[in-house]
Amino acid sequence: MEAIVNKDIEREYRIKSTGMGMAYYGSCERCGKPCQITYKQQSKKANAVGNSWSSAGFGHVECLRNGRWADAKVDHDA
Repeated sequence: MEAIVNKDIEREYRIKSTGMGMAYYGSCERCGKPCQITYKQQSKKANAVGNSWSSAGFGHVECLRNGRWADAKVDHDA
């Protein structure tokens, strides 16, 4: 019997503005400091249709620029 190999699924990554700040989201999840505007890390399968982004973290753009989001596009529109 042949083993099933798990292939990495290509994903898209972005950092997107929530349009809201600390009153709604609280402090940055990474550094704990207040956020005037909170951003979120998002990813989706590269071939996904529709609005299928899933969020991973919330905070300042500079705090969210790590790992797979190090070079991610930043979308300032909420």
